[in-house]
Amino acid sequence: MVKITNVRAFWKEQCGFSIEKNTGEEYVFVHFLTPVIINGKNYPEKTFIVYDKNTVRKFSSQNGPLIHDWFHARGLRPIVEKYGFDFNKPYILSHSSFISEIVSETEFELIRKRLFYENIINSQIELLFAKISRTKNETTQQSSHSQYKEFTSLRNEIMLTYNEDWSAEKMAARVLLSVSKFYEVYKEIFGITPQKDLQNARIEHAKNFLLNNNCSVSEAATAVGYTNVYHFIRQFKKICNVTPGMYAKFVSGENLKPPVF
Repeated sequence: MVKITNVRAFWKEQCGFSIEKNTGEEYVFVHFLTPVIINGKNYPEKTFIVYDKNTVRKFSSQNGPLIHDWFHARGLRPIVEKYGFDFNKPYILSHSSFISEIVSETEFELIRKRLFYENIINSQIELLFAKISRTKNETTQQSSHSQYKEFTSLRNEIMLTYNEDWSAEKMAARVLLSVSKFYEVYKEIFGITPQKDLQNARIEHAKNFLLNNNCSVSEAATAVGYTNVYHFIRQFKKICNVTPGMYAKFVSGENLKPPVF
């Protein structure tokens, strides 16, 4: 069974971040939501890598902050090999928003530690690699889309400035499309609507604010770009199945400290 020892979704490091650290006796999975430099080579967003035990993981941000999902685990080798992945090898996916969603769910299970949480986490990790393998092996047209680079650049900007006012009209105008056409192309390329993508990012950052900054629900809502705290609470509960206030209590009840990646 896979045992997750530490996990974070949508974790943000500042511009200039760099790490060169041995994994020790654990496997480390990292999924990058922004461009990254791995072992001196540039890789785009939607790149992931699984580091083997006793391996030096070396990567850094490119021209801005680094946003990534990650987890440390024991007993991961059978699943990685089952789905045909090599350790220490970067893989670039056509779409990967589902990774953040599964890692987020895993993080919450580990925080709450409710009945059968270890079994649920094990199933989530199996699901994660199954979906990654399917995505990798599907014949997709995303990267050949005529506006792929333009949309990827826009999405990077949105993810880095998630707390700004990103209306559908503003997003569409940036790529000179109608709102309806913009939604169509965005979902075709990334497998998710732009508003849902932004909403997920904001909620994950809000969880980090509640976890690490000892702020109120209202302060967390404002920090991630919500002008209406009640709207924020509804969306948070819809995604996390718990209100932000309850989430903060669960976290403080576990006496968790900010993780050391």
